[in-house]
Amino acid sequence: MAEKPSTHTKMIEPSSPLYLHPSDNPGATITTCVFNGENYDMWEKAVKNALRAKNKLGIIDGTVNKPKGEDGNELNAWEACNSMIISWMFNVIDKSLHSSVAYAQTAKDMWEDLKERYAVGNAPRVHQLRSEIVNLKQEGMTVAAYYAKIKGMWDELNQYIEIPECTCGAAQAIVKSREDEKAHQFLMGLDDTTFGTVRSSILALDPLPTLGKIYAMVTQEERHRSMARGADRAEITVFAAKTEKPGGQTNKSGSCTHCGKTGHDVADCFQLKGYPDWWPTRQMGRGRGRGRGRNSYAGRGATSGRVHYANAVAEADTQEQGQCVGHDVERSIIPGLNDDNFQKLMALLRNGSSNAEKLTGKNKIVEEWILDSGASMHMTGRRDLFDWLHKWETACVGLPDGTKTVANEMGYDRTSRNPIGVGKLRNGVYYYKPLQGEKVNAVKVEEKYELWHRRLGHPSDRVLASIHSLGNNVMKGIEDYVCDSCCRGKQASSIQKVPSGKPYPIANYVTYTKFSVGHRAFLAAINIEKEPRTYKEAVTDNRWREAMAKEIEALETNQTWKVVDLPPEKKAIGCKWIYKIKYNADGSIERYKARLVAQGFTQIEGIDYQETFSPVAKMTSVRCFLAVAVAKRWELHQMDVNNAFLHGDLEEEASRQWFAKLTTALKEYGFQQSLADYSLFTYRRGNIVVNLLVYVDDLILAGNDNKVCEAFKNFLDRKFGIKNLGQLKYILGIEVARGKDGLFLSQRKYALNIIKECGLLGARPVEFPMEENHKLALANGRLLNDPGMYRRLVGRLIYLTVTRPDLTYAVHVLSQFMQSPREEHLDAAYRVVRYLKKGPGQGIVLKADNDLQLYCYSDSDWASCPLTRRSISGCCVKLGTSPISWRCKKQGTISRSSAEAEYRSMAMAASELTWLKSLLASLGVLHDKPMKLYCDNKAALHIAANPVFHERTKHIEIDCHFVREKVQSGEIMTTYLPSKLQVADMFTKALGRQQFLFLSSKLGIRDLHAPT
Repeated sequence: MAEKPSTHTKMIEPSSPLYLHPSDNPGATITTCVFNGENYDMWEKAVKNALRAKNKLGIIDGTVNKPKGEDGNELNAWEACNSMIISWMFNVIDKSLHSSVAYAQTAKDMWEDLKERYAVGNAPRVHQLRSEIVNLKQEGMTVAAYYAKIKGMWDELNQYIEIPECTCGAAQAIVKSREDEKAHQFLMGLDDTTFGTVRSSILALDPLPTLGKIYAMVTQEERHRSMARGADRAEITVFAAKTEKPGGQTNKSGSCTHCGKTGHDVADCFQLKGYPDWWPTRQMGRGRGRGRGRNSYAGRGATSGRVHYANAVAEADTQEQGQCVGHDVERSIIPGLNDDNFQKLMALLRNGSSNAEKLTGKNKIVEEWILDSGASMHMTGRRDLFDWLHKWETACVGLPDGTKTVANEMGYDRTSRNPIGVGKLRNGVYYYKPLQGEKVNAVKVEEKYELWHRRLGHPSDRVLASIHSLGNNVMKGIEDYVCDSCCRGKQASSIQKVPSGKPYPIANYVTYTKFSVGHRAFLAAINIEKEPRTYKEAVTDNRWREAMAKEIEALETNQTWKVVDLPPEKKAIGCKWIYKIKYNADGSIERYKARLVAQGFTQIEGIDYQETFSPVAKMTSVRCFLAVAVAKRWELHQMDVNNAFLHGDLEEEASRQWFAKLTTALKEYGFQQSLADYSLFTYRRGNIVVNLLVYVDDLILAGNDNKVCEAFKNFLDRKFGIKNLGQLKYILGIEVARGKDGLFLSQRKYALNIIKECGLLGARPVEFPMEENHKLALANGRLLNDPGMYRRLVGRLIYLTVTRPDLTYAVHVLSQFMQSPREEHLDAAYRVVRYLKKGPGQGIVLKADNDLQLYCYSDSDWASCPLTRRSISGCCVKLGTSPISWRCKKQGTISRSSAEAEYRSMAMAASELTWLKSLLASLGVLHDKPMKLYCDNKAALHIAANPVFHERTKHIEIDCHFVREKVQSGEIMTTYLPSKLQVADMFTKALGRQQFLFLSSKLGIRDLHAPT
């Protein structure tokens, strides 16, 4: 009998990363740290630890790849783990960020997308951390709390500044240097009064102990001091005075059983024993007596109204005292007393002859006191009350409690020379009344803004309001309070610090809600992969190595070069690899493309070559091509040359013809080459129209017949191996979004890369790119140490003006300082980048509803250059409502008047209009009506319309009168436009926020990525 084939399925081992435990479920929360867009570093560590514990870390870092082969069980296990990790990551990401990662296919893609967007170590954060570490002080914190705070800063700083790994041991010196630096930083922040001695002893050690040992020594000193001084937990100060009762007996009840008065018992009642000699009014039972001197008792009925003896201590009844002071008082709440004194004090408290009101923090406000100065010498234990002290022979002093102490110094008390009170003589005694009322100790505390404002060092109102522990009553009365110190010292403004984290995250300025679902997926796809910029980066990836191998094979197949000996006195031209990712219309990657290009910039004109020929389409031609296609409702397709077939054959000592083969093939097919732009080819057969625009190896195809377009694409594929990428979505770094209302062009990905490379993803955005009335031409700051950084940044900004006309003037100004850039110029360039942060997805809209008529705006800024006094010309051309051309250029000669400067700008605009009219004719658009030219200078308009020469115009070059000929022939019609509505004004000068935003919207600049 034949055996049945085995159907046993390979089981996943528990040690495998693909193993899922029965307790694993998509709803599990693997960490309590939720990512909100600002805590990426902490969240990344938490997620990594959780996945490492579950043996799933390899799936997100790429070490566990998707299985390939026939093993379906292992593939299913990998897909299950991938989906499980995606669910886990969704559970620990804030809901507001779900849409940005919703279309990730794998957990690795999601992880790398979040890492690329949020894992940015910016120099400002590093600077802030270093500053906070240096300025951190203990300021009353415990050593443990202080160490925990500074260690958190060290750990965060280590995330941005990593120590390179090496096997030679050289990195150990760097680690030792960092540890010593941390030790010094820790010691510098300690309180000088408390740890100054132990810090000096530590610094005297050689070698310096490790940070752990230093921490142990400091904490040991802290514990020693804590044990020495005890726990100071008393919240109120205790004042007690013992008063001796005649006969040594104490009245337990606190009141007399005969007269009912407090302060004495029946044995001492004056009504039974008789009043003494010093009692003046015996009938009333109340007297006014003179003080009896030191140690005399003056407690019996010695008060009248609110008058008190200076030596007397008000007695409270036993019941009230018992409520305020407990008998079981801990010894530690009253530091500074030995056991004997502490027991005596407690006896005074129990006997009821101490001031219970002071024990509870209460005190009566006394209006008048009867002074008793019977003491021969006054004594105190406070040295700060003396102006001068000197040694004195030891004298024994008896205290009221029967003990004795020693006095060994004598001096004169300090006088303030300010009146503190007045004494009025009444009945032979002086009644003392202070000018200022006695300060009252109260248990109830009323929070006042003035008190806390002064106590905390005059902070701003915003800082006080943020301290929740002070309560809401602190801010009451703020409107009526004016701090004189803040007004004089200008301390009202809070200190501006570099913000931690990202207070202005890029997520607040980019959204995709205005795009279709398909286009959202495309935008998400082009942000996942990153194109390498150098050969060193590309050679580590198998995909790019394969792309470079295909490029070399294509060049050799096409016989692009021949290997020969280098002619004498000639230098070989170098080459460089350029890497691009080609996408299909649905966002999927069509292929990884590597192109080997010659470094022609190393050649010198007149020595290495005599002429140049670079027939690539102008960006104005690209925008005009797209505007016409959208207005005529044509389909737009994108194609890409697979290899170097566009390169013509090289002849010895001959200039290179880039697309000679393609031009010949297109003409044979029936295309005509445009004279306005040699990169534009048109095909006309009856009602069939097909237009082709070539930019090196990228082709844009538009036509009114899809069948003819498909047949032509098949021809190109057979002839040159050109790949069809589908509908136009992404070309030359430009993102194309098409809707029923028109076409939206932007360079969002390109702009985000600029912001990221500058480290300004968390910077505060600005509303306009350049400040008004700038003086960059007169800047005299320090020259940049690395001018190449400035040149690369400005070069990238120049290409960004393809879809950002609002940057034209700012980039024009920055481009003038490429030779010797200064710090002010770099700051201005960074301001432009911060303006990009406000709207990285901003671009232009080419409307479908278009009359295909040309409208031009011309303007100039007379003598605006402070160095050459030349004027700046600016113009903008619209095709209907779609902006297709804009320019900003400094005039070649000095204009003697503003009218002359405006007239030269009109001549430049007329030349642009003439060329665009010819280009539109090649695209099949006939412009029968006069082209409108708007200008805000009436004198220049009169010069263009008046054929008579006079003193005002005779010095103007003849070529400038080109505009007059166009006006007279009827091709151009000039029109006056107020300056407030002159769109070209933003190309000639830096405008303020309001006018800049108004003209930008009038020009047709939109931001469909902006949040609503």
